[in-house]
Amino acid sequence: MKTSAIFTAFAALAGLVIAAPAADTSPVAIPARAVEESPPPLSYQQVVPIVDAEEAAIAKREIEARQGVFITVHVNWSGGNAYISPINRGACADLVSSWKNVITSFGPDPGLVCWIYDGDWCTGYSYGPIYNPGFADLSSIGMNDRINSFICW
Repeated sequence: MKTSAIFTAFAALAGLVIAAPAADTSPVAIPARAVEESPPPLSYQQVVPIVDAEEAAIAKREIEARQGVFITVHVNWSGGNAYISPINRGACADLVSSWKNVITSFGPDPGLVCWIYDGDWCTGYSYGPIYNPGFADLSSIGMNDRINSFICW
């Protein structure tokens, strides 16, 4: 009984489809427009990669020489701020007295990995690694107003 009702419904729908007016299939004129040529693709001969190891090392040192750490005294990178650069990678940076125990935001540049310490000369409690963008609020890691030194690689 149910099966025959379904077939009846399908038959009724098929009748509607057959009775529908035919779609207009006449061609449509597309207006002509100017086509700009694409520039030719670059060939591998036009791209000059750094293949000299010494040249690559020089480029890397130049980038690293400009890297630093951004610090502020308030949350969300606000208040008094400083940019400490260049960073001597692998060497502890002891903060000057005016910056000890006042930092709330700490952010190394891309490519730097840092550890922060609550003691002088990278001693005491530490937190790391810290990657870019860093922390806009050091209270989230228990280091608000506690940094006295840091080290980055």
